[in-house]
Amino acid sequence: MKGLDNFSLKISEIAVKVDQNKYLYAIKTAFTQYMPFIIVGSFATLFNTLLCSPTVGLAQFAPFSFLTALSPAFTAVNFATMSTMSLAIAFLIGALIGDRNGQNAMYSSLVALIAFITIMPQSITTVVEGAESILTSGLAATSINAQGLFVAMIVSIIAVEFFSKLMSLDKIKIKMPEAVPIGISRSFNSLIPILIVLLTFSIVGTLIYNFSGQYLSDIIYSLLQRPLEGAMQNGPVGIVLLALASAIFWIFGIHGNMVIMPILSPLALAGLAENITKVDAGEVASNPLTMTFFRVYVVAGGAGVTIALILSILMFSKKEDERMMAKLAFVPGLLGINEPLVFGLPIVLSPFYAIPFILSQVSAATIAYIASAVNFIPNSIVEVPFGLPLFVNAFIGYQTFSAVIVQLLVILVAFGIYTPFVIASSRSKNILETR
Repeated sequence: MKGLDNFSLKISEIAVKVDQNKYLYAIKTAFTQYMPFIIVGSFATLFNTLLCSPTVGLAQFAPFSFLTALSPAFTAVNFATMSTMSLAIAFLIGALIGDRNGQNAMYSSLVALIAFITIMPQSITTVVEGAESILTSGLAATSINAQGLFVAMIVSIIAVEFFSKLMSLDKIKIKMPEAVPIGISRSFNSLIPILIVLLTFSIVGTLIYNFSGQYLSDIIYSLLQRPLEGAMQNGPVGIVLLALASAIFWIFGIHGNMVIMPILSPLALAGLAENITKVDAGEVASNPLTMTFFRVYVVAGGAGVTIALILSILMFSKKEDERMMAKLAFVPGLLGINEPLVFGLPIVLSPFYAIPFILSQVSAATIAYIASAVNFIPNSIVEVPFGLPLFVNAFIGYQTFSAVIVQLLVILVAFGIYTPFVIASSRSKNILETR
């Protein structure tokens, strides 16, 4: 027990440090705030296919052929939300860190956004058949879409910290008379710090490009984001480790999904964005790890696939308190909400349910990955919102009944894992009563 207490203390300390770290907090919160736009953007792609496609959509039928004219509208929504997400994330992280540092959130967010833009290519070379290459002004899609997420996160943090440090130096502020309106006075106060930050990023980016022939944004992507994406998308190990880490935190009473969110969100959104791009180009989506994958399978019916535990308790448990909690948690469990069971049963530090909780979540991630790897289910191009009922979220997220079958399999396997422990818990009651 002493060893368990020490381990619990260590896990809790890690969770507290993650939650209190302003950078991880800013990253997690920024992705949470932007999530509605991601959902809208992915659904725009789905609607474009279901409604406007002249080959597989409703527009293929004569009375609805006019729907093809709406395709650019859905494409525009998808581009504005999915293909520019790095700009939005840079802006949000800048505002959040600036606010934590006691700086004006709007100035901080703009500093982060513009510093991010300064280190990426601002021109695009286009080669047209029969003509020389044409150089035009603009931002490359690969710099501002999901491929630029890690760059946006890193640059935003550094830029706003630099800006905050400069804003603490009174000597470089331009002081205005008291009669000047506060908005104008604040603008002049921040003028020199903004100048120094943006020039620094721009000069560093230019020097790196001159010496290496690569933009700083491309270098960061190649060194950090691409290897992580490969580790998560090209094999089950990364996905299983995320599922395992989340489950372990839950066992100690810590919201495991939120702890891993700073790692999961950028990688999952990058995978979703790449899947959408490939499908739009007529190719096959290749990335299994998306937030839809995580919600539909890894935490089906709640983290640890606790809907399976609820069903097992209702079928096999003789303990009235467990049966009462299972009944209360059943409807929330169908919607993926399992806090009533985790803390009410409880599962937290339970000698009976901690192990199957972890095993169920890991098995769920493994089963879903295998189903994707053998092409039994496609890779998702739709971001399903949290709170959709079981099976409904699977069908909407993957647009195929095979996804529903896999989700059912995940629950059945978890049911098989939980049941021996439910029976053991029930028998422990009888043993205690006979003593």
